[in-house]
Amino acid sequence: MTKMTKPMKMKLDPVYPEIVARMAYFKDKTKDSYPAYLAKVKAKHEYHDLLTRVSWDVLRCCFTPAQLCDWYDQYNCNDTHMTTAARKAYLEVFGNPESEVI
Repeated sequence: MTKMTKPMKMKLDPVYPEIVARMAYFKDKTKDSYPAYLAKVKAKHEYHDLLTRVSWDVLRCCFTPAQLCDWYDQYNCNDTHMTTAARKAYLEVFGNPESEVI
C-alpha cells in the first residue's frame, strides 16, 4: 500500500495567488522590454542562480518594499520562504529563464 503524502505548504500560500497575479500583470505590461532585460542579465553573468535573481527582480517590481517587509511578520517567514514563493510564481508565469528564447 502506497502512503499518500500531502503537498508541502508554503508559509506564503495565503499571498501566493496575488504574487502570481501581479507577476502575470507585470509580464503582460513588459512583454516588449522584459526579454531584452533578461538577455542583459544573462549576458552579464552577475548572479549565482538565474532563476533566483530574476524572480526576485520581478517580485520587487510587483510589490513595494513595505509590502515585502510586512510579510516577514504577517506570515512568520524569512528570505528563504520568499525566495521559494517568488521562484515558484516566476516559473508558473514566465517559465524557466534558462530555456527562454530571446
